[in-house]
Amino acid sequence: MSRGLGAVQCRVLGQLSEEWTYLADLHGPGATRAVVESIRRALRSLNEAGLVDLGHLDREVSVRGAHRPARRAHKVARLMPPPEVLARERADRARRLDEILRRFKD
Repeated sequence: MSRGLGAVQCRVLGQLSEEWTYLADLHGPGATRAVVESIRRALRSLNEAGLVDLGHLDREVSVRGAHRPARRAHKVARLMPPPEVLARERADRARRLDEILRRFKD
């Protein structure tokens, strides 16, 4: 039987909003591997409970020796938006995918 949310889960929920937040912004600079993994586990369990939405966004990072920044996918999280917002986002993604597929067919 569950005793509710844990300390890390509560802290993560307090840091999130309905806007996407990078995982690196949640744990801050200089965090140990243990802290990063505990936040990742908390996010995964909150996602399974339907409280948090998880995803990936591209972010520019500087690469030593490179002339320009590289784009890397980073893990992001946000509070679960209302169902109508999720439905609108899914419809927008489907519309964009249809447009891309039509371009390739032509």
